[in-house]
Amino acid sequence: MRLCVVVLLFSFGTFSHAFDCTRMIDWIKQNDYVKILPDSLAQNITCEGVMDYYLRTSSVEVIDHNGDREMIPLVSARDLPQRQQSSSSKSVGPPIPSIIWQIGKAIWTIVKDNRPSTNVTDDWAGAVPSGVKDWRNLYGWRNYRSELFHLKFHGTFGSPAEYKYIYQMKYHGRYKGVGAYITELTSVTQSVTAHLGEHVFVHVKADNPVNYGTPKHPIGGLDMTVTMIANGVFGSKQIACTYTFMGNGTTQKDACAAVNYWV
Repeated sequence: MRLCVVVLLFSFGTFSHAFDCTRMIDWIKQNDYVKILPDSLAQNITCEGVMDYYLRTSSVEVIDHNGDREMIPLVSARDLPQRQQSSSSKSVGPPIPSIIWQIGKAIWTIVKDNRPSTNVTDDWAGAVPSGVKDWRNLYGWRNYRSELFHLKFHGTFGSPAEYKYIYQMKYHGRYKGVGAYITELTSVTQSVTAHLGEHVFVHVKADNPVNYGTPKHPIGGLDMTVTMIANGVFGSKQIACTYTFMGNGTTQKDACAAVNYWV
């Protein structure tokens, strides 16, 4: 699953964020951060030296809805595999309860330049029987709202960028007495904190509709990935975490990965 998350980091086009070596070094000097650099680097400041030190002393903290903490190392984009292309298709014809397809959106933005931009009416995804276009044709829905999730960039220079959010959805939807499906699965921003000069964006991707049950007792599920991006003088820092949501109310963490683009 980690490879899937890393590939996703390429998919939002943030690689176009301009990295300015001179600006970065000037920023370090102006904010009196030279004193925290190793002596050899402080005496001869270079882009490669600063970024190597920055990556070695930086990480991302992930706190999930259960309060479990995980520290993710921040790696250079130079170490990433090439982007992979994927394709998907939807079936046509009458609804088939055992075959799951996705409704709603596939990708949307929930934070744009430090400001929440979620539209919960339109920005959601669902996993229902193939052929179903309106989730309201199903019944038995129950509401789900997660506890708080927390993404936090830790680094040597300045205060961290942070993002707090929750997931919500409707689940346990049934079709003609069969199955457990989900709809209106989305991520909702609770707070955004950006370091001075940083620009935070958060994107959501929903994909991989799967039947986690059996042909007779289908359970629809989706993967949802939240990608936080903080653009600043050190390039573009990105953290992506994927969770799986199922129609029986089960949630499962798949993987998180963090990358820094600066070349």
